[in-house]
Amino acid sequence: WAERIPPSYERELWRATCLSTLRPGPEAVEAARKLTQMKPEAALSYFIASTAYLGAGNAEKAAEMASKATERAPRSAMPRLMLANALRLQGKFPESHAALVKATEVEPDAAIARYYLGLSLQGHGVLEEASRSFEKALEIAQRQGATHFSLSDAHFRLGSIRLGLGRKDTALPAFRSAVEAARTEGSWNPQAHLALANLLF
Repeated sequence: WAERIPPSYERELWRATCLSTLRPGPEAVEAARKLTQMKPEAALSYFIASTAYLGAGNAEKAAEMASKATERAPRSAMPRLMLANALRLQGKFPESHAALVKATEVEPDAAIARYYLGLSLQGHGVLEEASRSFEKALEIAQRQGATHFSLSDAHFRLGSIRLGLGRKDTALPAFRSAVEAARTEGSWNPQAHLALANLLF
């Protein structure tokens, strides 16, 4: 049915987004490339192009497109998260982490940026900072009433970090919150259930 819509940027945007999500590959890349030609000034054009290239397995080109998106939307966290992911897939971990830090700086209230920064910090073993990042992500998500990441996973990771730091008293409520959040999300977090059971029994 999309073919019956008069040719426009919005139509091509819809097509490129659908292809990038549902049928990644050369066709999606070509559709996204067309977007950057139609509106080279739009950050969204390059964001979708980055998504398409990631789906096609070209992380280097995805990083290039994400970088152009950040230039066109300097106060938005999302292009920087895309850039961080593309850099991570290339094994450029310091650069990926720097992009995540920048994402939280340009958009401090982006809960998802805080969450992914927490993942990066946890992966690098910087646990105190990771804990603060997850706490901030959860605080913002609760305040805004919306999120683009699993609250259950964030609570579980926070509890795991606290437990690893010897803070059993604060780990317990985090694991409880992880279990409750999983129910709310309609998911199942067996790790959180197991961690909670080990602390209670």
